[in-house]
Amino acid sequence: MNSFSTPEDDNPYAVPDSATGVVVDHGPSGRFVIDGSLVRIDGPTQFPEMCIVTGQREDLVRVSKTLTYVSPILIIAFLLSGLIAIILYFLMRKQCTVDFYISRSARWSFRRKVLIGVCCLGLMAAVIVGLIDSGLVDRQPWLMFVPLILFATGLILIVNGANMLSVRKYVAPGQFWLKGFREPFLTRLRQNLADGEWPEGFATSGF
Repeated sequence: MNSFSTPEDDNPYAVPDSATGVVVDHGPSGRFVIDGSLVRIDGPTQFPEMCIVTGQREDLVRVSKTLTYVSPILIIAFLLSGLIAIILYFLMRKQCTVDFYISRSARWSFRRKVLIGVCCLGLMAAVIVGLIDSGLVDRQPWLMFVPLILFATGLILIVNGANMLSVRKYVAPGQFWLKGFREPFLTRLRQNLADGEWPEGFATSGF
């Protein structure tokens, strides 16, 4: 796999090499940057065969995802009009494709969050029906906060469990900052790059 260097001045959006905690290497299609817990990619990317949570190389499952970034302005648009927000979503969304690996045990922890979240939503529905049938909500209106809490908890768990990786920010055309990588994975990746080794199986284009 060929690599090439790209002068820093060619990319005004690049994170400076001197930034704290940044390890930079040059991949087949441009800059590859680790900054703290974030990883920047410049296009479709296949990460090395290491679990993004534990960093282990055994008992792995390959996952392919299309990640989407949308501007926070959509929240304002949604408050004004749901239809406008939907139109803007499809017009403004930015997507990137990634392949990565996760251990079976780590994958189960994500699935468990989704299952618990679904149970919270089911319990919320049961609580609402129970409150209405019993008439308690008329005497104790504050009890309606219980299903609201269950709804919020369930939604958060489902979103966190379904999104192993997500786009933290979109900086320039084709540049995505991803979050969701755990420190064991990042430590091994930083070490490989610091040693001048391009991790086996890593590619940033053409897979």
